[in-house]
Amino acid sequence: GTEFETDAVLRHFLLLPEKYALYTPLPQMISHVRLCDRLQDQPVATSWSPHARAGYTELTLSTRDLPGRFAQIAGTLTSQGISILSAQLNTRDDAVVIDTFQVCDEQGQAIVDAEVWRRVDRLLASVISGERDLEEILASRHKPSEELAVSLPAPRLRIDNEIASQS
Repeated sequence: GTEFETDAVLRHFLLLPEKYALYTPLPQMISHVRLCDRLQDQPVATSWSPHARAGYTELTLSTRDLPGRFAQIAGTLTSQGISILSAQLNTRDDAVVIDTFQVCDEQGQAIVDAEVWRRVDRLLASVISGERDLEEILASRHKPSEELAVSLPAPRLRIDNEIASQS
């Protein structure tokens, strides 16, 4: 359509691994281009999409890559009682990251409250821009109760380096 210049869309694809086009659905690609376009002078651009019946919310964000950026994002979400169920991470050659997280609240439910989204967005922006220190935020968070910790499944991490075109 007329939403984006053809050159901007082509540039987006040229900055990502070839496999991006194979495993990313078209609606998600369009969302990614929009996020990168919104990033401009902001520290982070986000999009929230609740899937209440499935029990998760999809958080897609774009920001600039730096060492420790994923830890900042994951730590910020954790500080707000948000669990990361899965994540797909993409980094363009111009050091712009496009990360998609499937997240839920502490009760294992989709996050549907737009005020929670805005609060998390503000906190992500302040942590990524360096205005707030993540260590202090995490230290001030209440410790989870032992009862809750026992009921949660053990975390699993799967890294697929075969999907990236660079090693």
